[in-house]
Amino acid sequence: MATVINITNKIKNEEKFLVVGENKYRVDDRKNTVTEVMALFDDASKGDFERMDEALRLLIGGEAFAEVEEMNLPLTDYQAIFIGAMACVNGKTYEETEATFRG
Repeated sequence: MATVINITNKIKNEEKFLVVGENKYRVDDRKNTVTEVMALFDDASKGDFERMDEALRLLIGGEAFAEVEEMNLPLTDYQAIFIGAMACVNGKTYEETEATFRG
């Protein structure tokens, strides 16, 4: 007799968004994008800020990234945007994700 495991209810494929003031940015949490982001963190040839920039550009897209760059934010505010995007990707709260990066 065949075994059937129905995971239909487990697959949500919902869009995720990061809200910054009046702006709402879609976060790309698809597997292939996240794989690219994770590879950036293993790339020792790039500095921390370059990796964070490239990761954020992949996650929110070029146009949204340009808007964030135009804000010319203090580093801690920029990090908050990055942490928020990573929280969307990982399906965790902002606070849980912040503890991972700043802990």
